Amino acid sequence: SVPEGVPLIVYSGNVKPARGIETVVEALTMIPEAHVAIITNSVGGYVDELKELSLKSGVSDRIHLHPYVPFMNVTSFLRTATIGVHPMQRYPNAEIALPNKLFEHIHAGLPSVVSNNRSMEEFINRNDCGVAFEAGNARALADAVTAVLERLHTQPYWRQSIQALSEQYCWESQETVIASI
Repeated sequence: SVPEGVPLIVYSGNVKPARGIETVVEALTMIPEAHVAIITNSVGGYVDELKELSLKSGVSDRIHLHPYVPFMNVTSFLRTATIGVHPMQRYPNAEIALPNKLFEHIHAGLPSVVSNNRSMEEFINRNDCGVAFEAGNARALADAVTAVLERLHTQPYWRQSIQALSEQYCWESQETVIASI
């Protein structure tokens, strides 16, 4: 359990090297006030490597693994966090992807900290819903989280404006876009 008022960074989804979660673990050493929740059903292999890295880095007490929640509860579950993160490594498909995580963050009213894959960075900047950082750079991720925490402190309404984007990025609104194509 994370104490009330402690910043909680959340990652939800499959955990494997291409997702860059080790960058989050490394960044956590530079954000002593924060905790990280990883919502995944991934086990063994890379997850064990992350556990070992968090132990070596001295942050294992601030990393919390949690199994997937039912799909209809994802945004309600994420809403209890402070920031959503998607530190995906850079590779061709990642440059054009807009992962579901971004839209789950929006529907939960969470600002996103995402790696600088082209499409994600453009989306975040265009919609003013987070900060992008250089993929694989733990210092840059820590700086992005710090910037988001500062903005949440100075502009408490920012979460509401992010969640308001959910009216634009929902199936009901996108249905008309798809039908017009």
